[in-house]
Amino acid sequence: MKKVLIIAQDYPPTNEIGAIRIAKYAKYLPEYGWQPIVLTGSAEYAYKLGQIEDPLNGDRVYRTKDININRLLSKFAGLFIRNNGEPVHSIAVSKDGRLWSFFLMEHIKNIYRNLLYWPDPFFLWYFSAAKKAVEIAQKEKVDVIFSSSNPPTCHLVASHVARKTGISWVAEFRDLWTHNSKWHQWKLLQHLKMIWEKRTLLPSKAIVTVSALLSKTLEQLHRKHTFVVYNGFDQDDFPKEAILYNPKLTIRYTGKIYIGKRDPTILFQALADMKTKGELSEKDLCVEFYSSEDNFISALSNKYGIEEFVKVYTYVPYDRSLYLQKASDVLLLLEQDEGAYTGKFYEYLGAARPILAIVSERGVIKEALAETSAGIVVTTKDDAQSVIIKWINEFRQYGKIGYNGNIKLIHEKFSRASNTQKLANLFDEISSGYNGNIHNGN
Repeated sequence: MKKVLIIAQDYPPTNEIGAIRIAKYAKYLPEYGWQPIVLTGSAEYAYKLGQIEDPLNGDRVYRTKDININRLLSKFAGLFIRNNGEPVHSIAVSKDGRLWSFFLMEHIKNIYRNLLYWPDPFFLWYFSAAKKAVEIAQKEKVDVIFSSSNPPTCHLVASHVARKTGISWVAEFRDLWTHNSKWHQWKLLQHLKMIWEKRTLLPSKAIVTVSALLSKTLEQLHRKHTFVVYNGFDQDDFPKEAILYNPKLTIRYTGKIYIGKRDPTILFQALADMKTKGELSEKDLCVEFYSSEDNFISALSNKYGIEEFVKVYTYVPYDRSLYLQKASDVLLLLEQDEGAYTGKFYEYLGAARPILAIVSERGVIKEALAETSAGIVVTTKDDAQSVIIKWINEFRQYGKIGYNGNIKLIHEKFSRASNTQKLANLFDEISSGYNGNIHNGN
């Protein structure tokens, strides 16, 4: 069996979407002839809430001390850092829920990230990980190096190993590095980081990403062939049975909120308008959020006067999140990044419940929902109102909402196993001498 060294900062037991992706690679790669060997962080700060299982049970999983500058600085600036090391969205703001305070914190976060993320809060991990990665690659006699970001520091480590050992390297971008739209980067610093990114990726043989749109961006930047491997879902993770009984139409959202990128404003505007017109009562509908950004959601619902329809709960463990999804009438999806399939999108496909998507009109999620018939996209409050009224009437009549998704297509295209096979096939090509550089005229 051939061996691949996976360099990833996110790995179980850490309960992050990136860790789940790498864990699924580790689970399924052996089925396609590849033994995964993992180099990751120490997991010292892995969330106690909902830690996920390591499919390798620690076998050939190497850990080095990682230092997150967010946590390091939290000792001196606790005002701006969450306990889990992430910059705040809604901590240290007024308890009366004034929305301006959230947007002020977003501005402060951008300044913080521009000044200190070189390239990310884990850059100090490079110094222990780079040395250890070379040792592992030589000791294990690996055939391919595979690094997955975020954080981009993983690529810095892999680039060092590839230059030192000459082993073929595949770089994966779950999110873009210098073209990441999740936060605003200052132009001069972005240009300098882009030069750094291009130099870092020079030794790589191929690039992997999560959508065709991101693939196009990366191919243009790096002049290397880029392959799409979807995040996907693993049906083994979902509960075999989830009781679908809700006394009223229940729409659920499980995940993070990014102000301006992933926020439910359109839905809240629609509910407020329906309430004003007398078209909505508390017995008709409930929108539930399971998110760490609970203060922002509460403040937003207060702004639109729909508190009676919105219930906010704290972040829940991964397995509990999947149960709640299966037991929902409708799942709410939020994403304005045109090129991103969020991990939540795939979970929702696996849950096989109708999706109400507030997403970019030109984005890949809209295309995928049209292809699979798994949900409805709304871009205005009028669109949202029409769909909600239709679902309320359906729920009154049948006590549930029907699901029209093409389950066969969804499983063939978006399962974790089928997408890991695509990655394994790429490793086979790379280990056989494939060169992914794009030459002029090709």
